[in-house]
Order: sequence, then structure tokens, then C-alpha cells
Amino acid sequence: MWSFSAILSSGKEVWYRVVDTVQDLVHNRTLMIIVGVGGALLICLLIIAIALPKKAGGYSKPELADLTLPPLPQEDIFLPEEPDFLPRVLLQEEPAPWTTEDVMPFWTDPLERGEGYWRERVSNALDDLLEEIP
Repeated sequence: MWSFSAILSSGKEVWYRVVDTVQDLVHNRTLMIIVGVGGALLICLLIIAIALPKKAGGYSKPELADLTLPPLPQEDIFLPEEPDFLPRVLLQEEPAPWTTEDVMPFWTDPLERGEGYWRERVSNALDDLLEEIP
């Protein structure tokens, strides 16, 4: 089983090896100069390869006569202009007042069957509601 001190000591050893390697590279300047010049040369070659044209004669220009199309009519692109005068929009008809003759076909007198009928109906509805409550 690993202990904390064993992990810490192995981590220190790795760190010391990395630091020694970096110090060796810094002291050995010839290797650093060779790596730096080689990297700069590689970047310069890459820039030159990208900047040079692909063909010796250059790129050919496309024929513009083949690419022309007839113009589109404006009616196909834009909406037509709206007229200056717009009719008034009637959202709802104005209601006419109801007369007694208009109401009579739809009216039923609640006391026509008597007051007892309605009391019994309301009482039954309340009883049903209260029975469903736990």
C-alpha cells in the first residue's frame, strides 16, 4: 500500500529529473541553436510554399458571359405597395339591445316548478360533493 510520503518522494524524484533535463538543455546551447534555426527554417518554407502560385501561368479567369442571368422582376422579390386608404376594420358587430320579445323564447322561470324543487336539487348536489371528500 502506498503511503503519502512514498507518493511525495516519487513525485519529487520525477520533478528533479525534469528540472535536470531542462538545465542540461539550457547549458548545451548548441542544441538549442540548432533546434531554433531548424524551426525557423521550417516555418519559412511553409510560408513560401503557401505564397507561391500553383501554376506557372497563373490562375485562369472564368468567362463572365456564361454566368450572366436575366434580371428578376421586382414583383417576385418585393411585396406590392399598400394603398393609401385602408378600409376600417370591424372587429365585432355592435350588439343591438335585446327586447322582451327577443328574450322570451330562451327564458324559463326558475320558480315555475316551485321553490322546493330547487332546494332539493342544490341539497343533493352539496351532499354528493361532501360525500366525495375524504
